[in-house]
Amino acid sequence: MIAGAQIDRRRGSSPLNPIVGNMGFDWAQAQIGRRRASSGGLIAVLRALVVAVVCAAWSQAIAQGDAGATAPREVPGHWARPESVAADGTIRWRLLPRDDSAPGDSAAGAAAAGSSAGTTGGIRSRQGQPARDESPQPGALAAALPAALDELVLWGAFVEPRRAPLVIFRDGGILAADIVELGAAGLTIDHDLFGERTLPIGQVRAIVLQWPAGREARDRVAAQWRGLGRADGQAEVIFDNGDRLPGQPSMGRDGRIELSQGGRHAAVPADRVAHILFAALTAAEEERRDAASSGRSWVGWTDGTCLLVEQLVVAGEQLSFRSFGSPWKGSSRSLAAIQPLGARVAYLSDRQPNAYRHVPFLDATRPYCFDATATGGWPRCRGQFYRKAIGMTSAARLGFAVEPRATAFAAAVGIDDTTDGGGSVRVRVFVDGLPQWSSEIIRGGQPPVDLFVKLDGASQLDLVVDFAERADVLDRVLWLNPRLILRAE
Repeated sequence: MIAGAQIDRRRGSSPLNPIVGNMGFDWAQAQIGRRRASSGGLIAVLRALVVAVVCAAWSQAIAQGDAGATAPREVPGHWARPESVAADGTIRWRLLPRDDSAPGDSAAGAAAAGSSAGTTGGIRSRQGQPARDESPQPGALAAALPAALDELVLWGAFVEPRRAPLVIFRDGGILAADIVELGAAGLTIDHDLFGERTLPIGQVRAIVLQWPAGREARDRVAAQWRGLGRADGQAEVIFDNGDRLPGQPSMGRDGRIELSQGGRHAAVPADRVAHILFAALTAAEEERRDAASSGRSWVGWTDGTCLLVEQLVVAGEQLSFRSFGSPWKGSSRSLAAIQPLGARVAYLSDRQPNAYRHVPFLDATRPYCFDATATGGWPRCRGQFYRKAIGMTSAARLGFAVEPRATAFAAAVGIDDTTDGGGSVRVRVFVDGLPQWSSEIIRGGQPPVDLFVKLDGASQLDLVVDFAERADVLDRVLWLNPRLILRAE
């Protein structure tokens, strides 16, 4: 998905026209070489030339505003993955035949950019249905892939970690790595991709040594490190039976854990420790963190590692970036997802709302949750794990101020997986107090519904979740990748 990549037929322009044409031509050349090697037939070569002509015609049609409401999001029968990401954010894509790679296999290629980003960029009616046919015309083989990170919403899909140990950072990042040593100043880890390195302990929120197999148990663990923590700022050792001990934990290279408290030191049975919880961010630190996040990217790997990085560079199978003030290097083969922040895309879960109201059917009022489900767990919908989301319950209204640069709001809406198929809602989007988009009934277990709403000149955006069937029972809504698309400065 590409921020602001909607094709305006009346203006007849798109920043992606050169990309569409080049991708089609490169694909055609690859087909010529492949088919010449396999069959050597003149017919195969002629077919490839026809493909090139069709792609060029498709690109020209887009430029003239005659190719439909949006450019296609992916190449039929192919996967796309970033072959390179330059220091200035320029992306070069590589296409792989779908037959040669399984879906979700990032070592071979992940789904084309935008396939899980939550919107096609097309305009939809108030009933949630496409206002016009948005599917690519037959024979269109060009891919509308972004040319730079600031145009990218999401590539690939984030992976939920399956096993411990895990390091949870105060910015929400996750590192699936062995714990080598824990001291007062730093945490030394050993990662399969990045090797052994020492991280500043002030950036660590939790160390998970026992990771439950069940979804509900994992969500309870995640809710603990999202909490406020102790008022005195001390760390806590949390045992597998739920007991807690405050103090200053340490771990040697022999795996022994000690807890210091009031000048006394006590050995802790390592096999009984579920996780270690450190101090949470203060409100002022959260504001500074959100302000510093602009220009960074969430990057995910197949082992569940997910880091907020800057200066991301991909060159073939080599990858480098900066995180926690130091350079990191590794292979890009296990790369699973890239989701840039700032620039052209601003996520609502990184902003403070200016209004919220929840009117329950019977029970007490419930809060909204940023980058989590309405019950505080990790945002999952239809088995997919998301980094950016807003969890709400019915009936509720959440409002945000909109800056002049915002041209559109885009998201996908579904019911989170904790309901096991339960729940039913209707959702609406209001712009400056007027309804601009509404859905049919959304039920648990159904695919998320894409939405796209224009915001040109608007000052207020409100997200509304209404009752549908069975009052508010299991009405746990996720607004997935809810974002403002910003005009380029």
